Amino acid sequence: YFSKRLFKKYPEEVLALYWRDVHFLLRTANKRNYDQAVGLLRRIKSFMKKKGDLEGWKRQFGELKETHKRKRNFMAMLGGL
Repeated sequence: YFSKRLFKKYPEEVLALYWRDVHFLLRTANKRNYDQAVGLLRRIKSFMKKKGDLEGWKRQFGELKETHKRKRNFMAMLGGL
């Protein structure tokens, strides 16, 4: 709720917090963390699309996938993104 409202005024800060949270969740390999990370990634993609920065999304998402490519269960969950 708050992140949606704050995004209008502080888009860069909200996105930075979300990316930080995704990286934090991926430190520990378990399904619950992966589910939460995928949910945040969907929200990040939506926000970046509203902002008109799909190139930035593709770049950062590609870097994330490259960093965590050995986590097969997580990579399988990214199919819809």
